[in-house]
Amino acid sequence: MQNKFGASLVIATTKNHRGEYVFPMVYSEKKELACRTMYWKFPAGKIESIDFPAGFPVSFNESTIKQAAMNAAIREFCEETSISREAIDEIQLVRAIDKRTHMLYAHLCTLHHGFTLPPAGRVGVTGDRLGYFTANEIYRGDDFMPSHRSLLISITGKK
Repeated sequence: MQNKFGASLVIATTKNHRGEYVFPMVYSEKKELACRTMYWKFPAGKIESIDFPAGFPVSFNESTIKQAAMNAAIREFCEETSISREAIDEIQLVRAIDKRTHMLYAHLCTLHHGFTLPPAGRVGVTGDRLGYFTANEIYRGDDFMPSHRSLLISITGKK
């Protein structure tokens, strides 16, 4: 079923104990996924009616949809990673991608340095496993969702 609102994705970054930038990613082991090959991926999910500003249904214009996309990005990120909303320092929309069946809104997010993050391997409320990876690990690894790797490369300009 097509989601009429679209979907949001979050590329979050923070520094690890070695001072390297790392990206929280999730590994979904859900069997109902369309692709049977399982990959590490950036947290993402559908924009739902609860993500729209108070007073839903609202007039659907670019501004309200972008705000709903940001709210969905934050909600999905917190649900899938178990990282607290308070850990988010800044979030911004960096890409709106037409996927032909829906729009995908990609957000770049920075997390507060020094905020205590859940350990790698922890399972979020959605049942996804959490991991932290450097950009080089994502660029060179085979077990990362190819479209998410490509998105990271297009945003950072690095390979």
